[in-house]
Amino acid sequence: MTEKIRVLIVDDHPLFRNGLKSLLETEPVISVIAEAENGVEAIDLAIELEPDVILMDLKLPLKNGIEAIKEIKCKNSELKILVLTSFSEEENAIPAIIAGALGYIMKDSPPHEVIQAILKANQGSPILSANIATKMIQELQRKEASTACVEALTDRELEIVKLIAQGTTNEQIAQKLFISKRTVSTHINNINGKLNLKNRAQLVHYAIQNKLIDLDP
Repeated sequence: MTEKIRVLIVDDHPLFRNGLKSLLETEPVISVIAEAENGVEAIDLAIELEPDVILMDLKLPLKNGIEAIKEIKCKNSELKILVLTSFSEEENAIPAIIAGALGYIMKDSPPHEVIQAILKANQGSPILSANIATKMIQELQRKEASTACVEALTDRELEIVKLIAQGTTNEQIAQKLFISKRTVSTHINNINGKLNLKNRAQLVHYAIQNKLIDLDP
């Protein structure tokens, strides 16, 4: 006889947990062994019971789902976690997957898709929709492109970017670096061309977004 897949449900809504449990218990190969209503309880039960699959909501009391995933995976990297999410939370699925989740299940998914996702997760197979997969690729490409653009800057250009992001004027930059204001303007034009930016505000935003400056006092 095949051993049942032991599932831990993590969600702060009792009605949703009860409905999901009722659905899963109609499947002969799945057994719901426990339920957690917050992130802290989820971590404790996951480490104590070592379920085959954890169904993890993202919006949880005490500790959110992403924090819980990170801590669970840190304590036991072998545990398999699926995110429970809604369409409005789709942007949070990517950080959850990066944190260690195998994939996600939309809360309004058809019952057979939920069952199949659990079966695949139990086998260690990732579950990604086309939307999430596309967004992950775009995010990775964006970061790679940003890194490549920064690496294309010369040391002097990078120095000027940091000074601009700190609120330094062109005249102050010229004085600080012992160059002319025209040379500063030339550098800035070259920088904007390499980074595909249009103005000073975009350059400041780019520097902050790519952590080219330290915002700590």
